[in-house]
Amino acid sequence: SSFQLKKGERPDPPGGKYDGTFSKDYEYVKGSGDLDKCNGRFTITKDFPNGTYAYFLTEDWPVIPRYFKAEPLKLRGGGPPSQRVGGFAPNSR
Repeated sequence: SSFQLKKGERPDPPGGKYDGTFSKDYEYVKGSGDLDKCNGRFTITKDFPNGTYAYFLTEDWPVIPRYFKAEPLKLRGGGPPSQRVGGFAPNSR
């Protein structure tokens, strides 16, 4: 991840030292890791041999991404209408 724990004390309540308790205890430092500000990157996998953009959770930044790399594309789920679950995937425009 390219998110790093800030140094020093929190200026606003709840106060105290930056210790990783809150997501705002971290800051994105461009170029310090191999993931972007969305905590993702282009990668090749068994399911996507031509590559795809993927989001990651890491031990250093175990936070569900708050940003999308691109505008989400709503997918239509399969199965009976009563059991369909809406899903989202990054739009690769």
